[in-house]
Amino acid sequence: MKAIKPEDRRTRKMVDNFIEKHGEDVFREFVAGLVNDESGGEWARRLGVSRERVRQWRDTFVKRIVYISPVAIVQDRLT
Repeated sequence: MKAIKPEDRRTRKMVDNFIEKHGEDVFREFVAGLVNDESGGEWARRLGVSRERVRQWRDTFVKRIVYISPVAIVQDRLT
């Protein structure tokens, strides 16, 4: 049997706590909002928590992948 990593336990606990306080539907909406890069400030106001708490949840609940590429005119200049 595969052992659960400590960070997975932490994430599961945070998810359970969020759902217990705000509900399953709000959790689903919140994660969808994070994926769609909605304002953390708006979510903080809606949920009655700090923007820092929203940032902590975001960093725990979703993986952020940033793609950085030079704009076309810069790329042309480099080639």
